[in-house]
Amino acid sequence: MRQIFARRLRAERDARAITQKQICERTGLGQPFISNVERGKITISLDNAGKVAAALGLPLHKLLEPCGHGRGG
Repeated sequence: MRQIFARRLRAERDARAITQKQICERTGLGQPFISNVERGKITISLDNAGKVAAALGLPLHKLLEPCGHGRGG
């Protein structure tokens, strides 16, 4: 799930042309943290995942769906 979240976060952020810095400003989370989450290096808490989803204007479940056509991300 961590890798799915990481890939989806990056894809959704890129699709909206939102920078990591903007995510940080909208969530109050640090840029190194967001970078590590996006690279799948660390696990994000449910609370922080909700903040990130809100910053992207998405329901949280959208960040847990694999990218692509059911190939697991």
